[in-house]
Amino acid sequence: EEALAAGSWPKLTPDIGELKAKGYNNISCHVSPSEPDPSDADVLGTCLNGDKAAPKTAFLLGDSYAASLSPGVIAALVPEGYRVVVLARSSCPAVGIAVKLGDGSEYPQCSDFQGFMRTQVVRHKPDLVIVSTWHGHVVNRLASGATGPEAISQWKTALTATVEELSVSAKRVVVVSGTPSGRNLQECATPLSKPSDCVVPVPKAYKSFTAAERSAVGSLGSKAISYVSVQDWFCTSGGCPPFIGRNPVYADGGHLTAAASEVLGPLLRASLLRTLDKDS
Repeated sequence: EEALAAGSWPKLTPDIGELKAKGYNNISCHVSPSEPDPSDADVLGTCLNGDKAAPKTAFLLGDSYAASLSPGVIAALVPEGYRVVVLARSSCPAVGIAVKLGDGSEYPQCSDFQGFMRTQVVRHKPDLVIVSTWHGHVVNRLASGATGPEAISQWKTALTATVEELSVSAKRVVVVSGTPSGRNLQECATPLSKPSDCVVPVPKAYKSFTAAERSAVGSLGSKAISYVSVQDWFCTSGGCPPFIGRNPVYADGGHLTAAASEVLGPLLRASLLRTLDKDS
C-alpha cells in the first residue's frame, strides 16, 4: 500500500541505475538455453546451497524466473535444516511440456533438461520439491502452437502429470506460482516519472494460468502436494507496485532482484512450512 501511494521515488537498493549490471541473481546451475545440463556430480556440488551435511534436502526446479526466486527459497529453508538444490534453465518450465524459445525456434534442450530434473528427483528422493514457472512460457510459447484456453488446458494436464510423478520420489511437492511481472524500471523510472507510472494491474493471463495451477494441484487430492500463491505478496488493491520497502521488485520487468527475493524469505518459510505441517 505504501508503494502504491508513493508520490516520488525513494532511495532504492539496488539503485535503478544498477539493475542492468546486477541482473537478477548469480545462482549456480541456472543455465542458458544454449548451455549443457549440469552434470550428475554438480547436483550435490555446485548446484547445492547451504550445508552439504544438512539433514533435509529441497529441490527448486524451473525456469529463470524460478531461479530468481532462489535467494528467497534459500533464505527460507537453510535455517530450517535444509540444503537447497537449484536446477533451472532459462525459458524452460520444469513441467513436462514442450515449449519454443521467444524467437519461435525449437528448444530440444528444454525437453532434455526436464528429463534431467525428473531423473535427479528420482535419484536423490528429496524431502521437498518446489516447482515454479513464469506464465508467459505457456501463454505464448507452447510448441503445440496452442494459445488461450487451449494452452492453459494443456498446461494443466502436463502439470498434473509432472507433479504426480515427482510426488512418487519426493516426500512433498509444492507448486509455487510465478511472479505476476511488472514494468521494467530501467525504462519506466525517469526523472519525470512517479512510482504510480510503473504500477501495473495483475495480468489476466496470469490469473488464468495460476487458477489452472491451483486446480491441477487440487485435483490430485493429496496431502503431499500443495499450492502456494505469491500474487498477494506483490500486488494489492488491484495494482502491482515496482518496489517493496526500498527494494526494486524486478530487475527487468519479470525476474526478481536478489534483494526482493531475499525479503520474501520469511513469507516463503511460513508458506512452505505450513504445507509441510499439514502432513505431520
